[in-house]
Amino acid sequence: MAKLKIFVTLTGPAGAGKSEHAKRLTTDLNNQGRRTYHQNTGTMYRLVGDRALLLANGDINAAKEVKPIQVIQTLLGSNPILSEGVIYLNDTPIDPESLRTPEHSDLASFFGTKKLIRDILNELFRDEAARSKAEIIVVDARDAHRIHTPTVEFYLNVSDEESARRHNQPLEVIRARNLQDRTREADPLVQTESAIPIETDGRTKDEVYANLRSHIDPHL
Repeated sequence: MAKLKIFVTLTGPAGAGKSEHAKRLTTDLNNQGRRTYHQNTGTMYRLVGDRALLLANGDINAAKEVKPIQVIQTLLGSNPILSEGVIYLNDTPIDPESLRTPEHSDLASFFGTKKLIRDILNELFRDEAARSKAEIIVVDARDAHRIHTPTVEFYLNVSDEESARRHNQPLEVIRARNLQDRTREADPLVQTESAIPIETDGRTKDEVYANLRSHIDPHL
């Protein structure tokens, strides 16, 4: 019988440090000989935003007028393949850092409200996990618990003010983004009863990471 995969999920608002801690955890577990990969769902949503920008000739306002079905058709037409944390388009790996712009983040949040987009991307994430030979999958997403059944689940919280400082963005931008994530009809951001809450305001990255490991290590 195949050994069950361990899913570590990190959910929470923008700026809580989900991706940073997920990357550190993935690196540390691999260094400990545990085959692990980081499923960064945010990169896929930024890629959706990138396809919308492509269809709108780089105009962010026009990109928001593109129908979700058109964006998905454009994305799927590039033959996206997810393989243990690496995303390929037409057999070429993409550079996640090229998608870390305010425009891509804005569009990722915007298209993340669309049920069609979320349903199709979630299937891609589940397919990647099913094909993977990794024993541990670290997932950071605002709805990670809806993509996979977590072995251990965290909700990393951060105030809007601290998130704005970490992102170096206006407070009103962060508030609007988090409000949109919490109130969208499709898979809104919530803290589930089973999630272990971790406040990140006023704590160092090492303190937050040590807290995460204290809950994760008993499952390894």
